[in-house]
Amino acid sequence: MKLRDIFNNQKSYFKWRLEKVKRLKKRFPQLFDISKKKVLDIGCGAQAPLCSFLSKIKKAKVFAGDIEHSSVVSAKKIAKKAIISKFSAEKLPFKDKYFDIVFLLDVLEHVKDPVKTIKEAKRVTKDKGLIFIEFSPYYAYPTGHHLYALGFPKGFLPFQLLPLSITKYIVLNSTLPIKNLPQHLFNQFKDLNKIGVRQFKKIIQAMKLLTLDERYCIVLPQKEIEINFISKLPILNEIITMSYSGIFKKAEF
Repeated sequence: MKLRDIFNNQKSYFKWRLEKVKRLKKRFPQLFDISKKKVLDIGCGAQAPLCSFLSKIKKAKVFAGDIEHSSVVSAKKIAKKAIISKFSAEKLPFKDKYFDIVFLLDVLEHVKDPVKTIKEAKRVTKDKGLIFIEFSPYYAYPTGHHLYALGFPKGFLPFQLLPLSITKYIVLNSTLPIKNLPQHLFNQFKDLNKIGVRQFKKIIQAMKLLTLDERYCIVLPQKEIEINFISKLPILNEIITMSYSGIFKKAEF
């Protein structure tokens, strides 16, 4: 699928997101060994590609949710086998040590408080359970966070370095097939919490979560190219890494 075709309509966008989930399974197969396990998809979104895919795995018990009511309504129609509800990532409505695996896929950069979010994910994860987190570092270039939907060259401007007023003008004066998408993209961008790789790793260390695996990727429309060597290069790993992902284990105390 070409970049310009992804945002033609909701169906093409869902297909693109679902393909990403399938590639995620190839990269981290242990996350999808969930038969007879309870898993949680935090911030499932309106399209709900991850929890939809997970809920089709035999004997898996999949929970998911989003802070937006409209997203929950839409997700329930797509991922019919999952248990979906409205909740905040910073305050999960689940008991301590309830889930075997917790997913935060493309969510962490959008929450108001990343520390609270990871702390809550840890709280609801069983001892020796897994937490998967994937996010776009704020200063990644070309910019992630879906502003690439504007197409070339607009979508590849360093918006993180521009005054917000200029970003707003460029985004809102762009024409896209999906109605109200420019406004949605701008709202999403201005609310980013600006988390980067270095800050994230400090949080993980402070939470005493064990890093089992991590990947640094450049993201293209139909694939992710791993550039794990970049982990040893401070600053560059913030700028070049379009998608950082990792599996973290909750230690037993």
